[in-house]
Amino acid sequence: MRSLVLDLRQALRGLARRPSFAAVATLTLGLASGAATAVYSVVDAALLAPLPYADAARLVRVYEHDTVEGRRFGQVTIADFRDWRASSRSLSGLSAIRVSTATLTGRGDAQRLPALRVSAAFFDVLGVRPALGRGFRGEEERDGAAAVAVITHGLHARAFGADPSVLGTPITLDAVPTTIVGVLPEGFRSPIGFEADVYLPDDFEALFQDANRARRMHFLAVVGRLAPGTEFDAARAELEAIGARIEAAHPRDNRGHRPLAVPLRESLHQAAGPMMRAVSAAVLLLLTLAAVNVAGLALARSLARPQDVAVRGALGASAMQASRVPLLENLVVAAAGGGLGVLLAAWGADGLAALAGPELAPSGAAVSWRLLTFGVLSSTLVGLGCGLAPALASRRVELVGVLRAAIPGAGRGGRLGARGALVGVQVALASVLLVVGGLLARTVVALGDVDPGLRAEGVLSFRTSLPFARYPDGAARAAATLRLRDRIAALPGVSHVGYGYTLPVGNMATTSFVIDGVPQPADAPPPEVGYNSASPGYFEAIGVPLRRGRLFDARDGEGAPLAVLVNETLATRFFPGQDPVGRRLRVGPDRELVEVIGVVGDVRRAGLDATPVPELFESALQGPSPSPLFVVRAEAGAYAALPQAVRDAARAVDPDLALYSVQGLDEVLDRMIAPRRLLLILVGAFGASALLLAGLGVFGVTAQSVAQTRREIAVRMALGAPAADVVRRVVRRGLRPVGLGLLAGAGAAIAAGRALGATLFGVTPADPLTHAAALGLLLVTATLACLVPARRAVNVAPSDVLRGD
Repeated sequence: MRSLVLDLRQALRGLARRPSFAAVATLTLGLASGAATAVYSVVDAALLAPLPYADAARLVRVYEHDTVEGRRFGQVTIADFRDWRASSRSLSGLSAIRVSTATLTGRGDAQRLPALRVSAAFFDVLGVRPALGRGFRGEEERDGAAAVAVITHGLHARAFGADPSVLGTPITLDAVPTTIVGVLPEGFRSPIGFEADVYLPDDFEALFQDANRARRMHFLAVVGRLAPGTEFDAARAELEAIGARIEAAHPRDNRGHRPLAVPLRESLHQAAGPMMRAVSAAVLLLLTLAAVNVAGLALARSLARPQDVAVRGALGASAMQASRVPLLENLVVAAAGGGLGVLLAAWGADGLAALAGPELAPSGAAVSWRLLTFGVLSSTLVGLGCGLAPALASRRVELVGVLRAAIPGAGRGGRLGARGALVGVQVALASVLLVVGGLLARTVVALGDVDPGLRAEGVLSFRTSLPFARYPDGAARAAATLRLRDRIAALPGVSHVGYGYTLPVGNMATTSFVIDGVPQPADAPPPEVGYNSASPGYFEAIGVPLRRGRLFDARDGEGAPLAVLVNETLATRFFPGQDPVGRRLRVGPDRELVEVIGVVGDVRRAGLDATPVPELFESALQGPSPSPLFVVRAEAGAYAALPQAVRDAARAVDPDLALYSVQGLDEVLDRMIAPRRLLLILVGAFGASALLLAGLGVFGVTAQSVAQTRREIAVRMALGAPAADVVRRVVRRGLRPVGLGLLAGAGAAIAAGRALGATLFGVTPADPLTHAAALGLLLVTATLACLVPARRAVNVAPSDVLRGD
């Protein structure tokens, strides 16, 4: 133990004598470890953190899979949910969930709250007990039951000051008196990714009464819990068999439909998973690059002082004892780098989570003890690995060889050896990060160049809600909607205003249709297409062009013949070579007869990299919505004041009318490429770090080579060799491992690009321009790194070098 303490003291003295090595190595490890820990904090929050449910590994999300068209429905029908719940024995419970909203009034300004309407068994299925009060009872999901609500910890704190006596408090939701019966524990998360402030029991029996719509409208999310002793595969097989029986009983509506069970954790992370795995791979590359860099520095330092180890061996120290000091030096550096990394991770984790956004990091990011341990251990293991190479090399040092090498001219300095190999590895790793960063940059640029089919600049969108208790029929809802539209249209700078069911981008409803007069096979389901509504002014506000026919106007109001617009994709697919204007369709489960009055341009609703889907639009004047979505186009000078102006207009129409989802349409489009942009930022930052580390590695090896061959350089200069020739010789020697690294990195970068798969858009993994630019940048950086020590060497007078020897 005493010798270990003495070795540690010697290691500390050695680092103090060479502070530049300690500083560079500590900073390198700290940056890499800090980046790794910060990124893994987000990965941990998004993918690894335990779910806040009892025995969460036994929870499943049940989707509906269309085996005919090969697509997964995000939601299921009420009829299928009822059949699954009644027939399944492998699931101890199933709960249906419906995304909704609720307007809270009577407590200051009206607030529109995100809500989930659930079946009574919801909290029992999840295994969650409210922190205060209770969950729902079976009778509370029946029509006519007293309205009750369970609120989240966040709403409890915001709206009720965390008052523990909130239970039994009457509140007004959607103009309906409602009693709070429970408060959820802090940290509770929705099992479907939609975070709500309030949970309400839903009357699913009433929803089922329309048998025609009950089997065709997909609007429910379903979660379940495996029965005790049941394995996941058995439950999935049982649900598949239940789906086959339902299809046999309802061949028209359920043709090819099968329930598909997925572990709940997998369903929650399906969006974030691929991106987080790509970021994790980039972090590992950066951590490896830092390790190789520090290993190169440590190896160069050990080769620069072989006398220490040789003399210790000559004085009787064992091979292990002789190599212990360099190993301890690297462990000290690793510990310091780990500490620095922890500080950087604690500082950067929150910012990174904010950059990732709620979709990728729904619960934020925190550097827990588990992640701190990861940061310290990663640095320690890197330091241990970095110290092994020089330590093993030092065990082969012999005193005679060292003393002979100390005689001027006795050695053949300048051979790069292991240090050159390390430089090649650094360059190869940096190549991968730079090429991947370039491919992502090209992807983001290509997505930015895609025409979304609309003009989003200067367009504000928002949604409002007209509760049935206050607006019980279509006439009342239509009148309130038109009053709000007219007030907004009169605002200064507003050029167009319209409303519909949904935004022109993002999720959409679907419906079926058949062309009137065209025979439909009896055993084939009618085609499903996107379904929306639009008022006069809707398409003008969002900048979608009219291709043929006309747009909606006053002729398409209540009582007029039913009319629809179709987009170009629907017109091309279902009316090839024909003009659909004037044709009649039978739409929806009721097969209402409607006339096509116009064709509008396509909008890339599902994403800028997705092809447009067929859509049809009904007149919003003919089917007033209880929660219309408004779009307002304003001049540039008036846009900044528009959000407050529309709130004031809504308050003038109805003081209890709440607006929500108030956002610019350009923000919505921007979120479509936000995950790729985040990945670009992270990989770009890693690539820049890799470029810097690779340049430092080349510089360090070249400087060491120049130091070992300084006498040779001095002799050449004394004999009249031109400085330019000497510089070229040094640079050529330094670039040898760089060239090998570039060759290895080029192939690895293509493989990494292919691994990105669908993340890329508008560029191939082997794009020659991107590869040439990245590898060229590395080559230029390496050349400059070689030029600095080469120029420094030729600027020293040969007489000074020879006199020193």
